[in-house]
Amino acid sequence: MNHRERVLAALSHQQPDRVPIDLGATRDSSIVIEGYQRLLQHFGIQDEIRLTSRMMQVVDIDERVLQALDIDTRGVFPPTPPDTRIGENHYRDEWGI
Repeated sequence: MNHRERVLAALSHQQPDRVPIDLGATRDSSIVIEGYQRLLQHFGIQDEIRLTSRMMQVVDIDERVLQALDIDTRGVFPPTPPDTRIGENHYRDEWGI
């Protein structure tokens, strides 16, 4: 099965060839900065780390990492306004909080 077939089979309550794996397709299934830095180092990838959520400290996973780990899902995130820095270790998020 390819990635799409695997996910669709699981969502249709059918038996896929293996359980679909997700990493970073949602903010809740992503990885925090510290762990991601170690993952990039493990795979020898030099890249800028982009935050998906500053509050949760989770990152946007690089496609090379997703391919190396054979991840089945990909995230689609709508554009959000950038956080506004209002002091050291303080910022205003897209909701004005």
